[in-house]
Amino acid sequence: MVPQALLSGILWLVESLPGILEPIARVMPMTYGIDGLREVLVKGSGLADGAVQLDVAVLAGIALLLAVMATLTIRREVA
Repeated sequence: MVPQALLSGILWLVESLPGILEPIARVMPMTYGIDGLREVLVKGSGLADGAVQLDVAVLAGIALLLAVMATLTIRREVA
């Protein structure tokens, strides 16, 4: 959780991260959450804005992927 918080753009912009850290930050879900919040709260964008839609779509995709992985790895007991 700490690396994700440090690389997500809360403290400094992802674009200003050095070399290899920027692509790593782009893989982490918290980056998209922070970007979406920044678009809505600072810039005043709404759900009709493409940047906010992209952030929501990426977060929904990650949530779906994790839910599918969880259902595939759960142990089932046959009674």
